[in-house]
Amino acid sequence: MQQDKFKNYEKKLFDMEIKKLETFHQMTIEKLAKVEGGKNNWQANVSGVIAAGSAGAAIGFPVCGVACGYIGAKTAITLWAGVTGATGGF
Repeated sequence: MQQDKFKNYEKKLFDMEIKKLETFHQMTIEKLAKVEGGKNNWQANVSGVIAAGSAGAAIGFPVCGVACGYIGAKTAITLWAGVTGATGGF
């Protein structure tokens, strides 16, 4: 009895995977062309990282010198990457 349930479960999983593959193969070039990608390019990424790092360092440096400037720059870059990723910029 237990073995029959397991075999039925296996068959259902197999059928689901086959349906997924069939759906994937039905994608046409027109459908693939509509897939939305990233919004910016490498130039925008580099300038964003530099701007975020500079701003973070400028905020952190007056607090305790180089150490806080470094921490501020790293934190600002991390926040920039998180926000850019969350808003679909990559």
